[in-house]
Amino acid sequence: MKPTINEIEIAKKIVNDLIEHNFFDAIICEDCDGFYCWRDAKKQKNYLKEAGLSAHSGETKACIISDKLSNWVIKVGYTYSDDEGRTTTDFCAIEAKNYKDAIDEGLEEFFAASYELCRVTPPEKYKYEEDIVFFIQEKAEPDDEKTSATCEKYTGSDCNDDFDRVESLFQGNEKLDSLFEFIDDWNINDLHSGNFGYTKEGKVKIIDYSGY
Repeated sequence: MKPTINEIEIAKKIVNDLIEHNFFDAIICEDCDGFYCWRDAKKQKNYLKEAGLSAHSGETKACIISDKLSNWVIKVGYTYSDDEGRTTTDFCAIEAKNYKDAIDEGLEEFFAASYELCRVTPPEKYKYEEDIVFFIQEKAEPDDEKTSATCEKYTGSDCNDDFDRVESLFQGNEKLDSLFEFIDDWNINDLHSGNFGYTKEGKVKIIDYSGY
């Protein structure tokens, strides 16, 4: 699955609008605290509501959902430079690379498609010399209750293991052993129920597969 030219243009416009509303304050930071400070400010709450956007965060990435994009979300990793010039790992870039590798291995059906969208250079005030890279990912909405129920039905108990969870959600798929091997070889971990999502067609997808 790939975004259309129109979907890409819509996503890029959303990125530009976010930047006009100081979105770099949310993502050039050591952790997700900066994101929550930006998102929960009254001014940004009003902007997000009026623009039909919702903003979400994990430990390493931010995710923007738009009413104008029915099949895709926008993701960007948190990044910063310290006094010694070190930067955080771009987990979104890892995710996009893992998706490309999954295609090469014939396993892309298990993962929400992920591609680089655009690169933006932050203003000098942020003292960050590299471009910030935004990504576009296939939309698959998490449903913890549904995922947990599927796991419990398959295993007879709560799934506390990544591989049990994967096996229960993709049970019967002939490529399951290859998926297990891929997950292990590519160090994809932290596959809790919130890192699986469902497309509007009802297909299960792994939506966070960068490892952590």
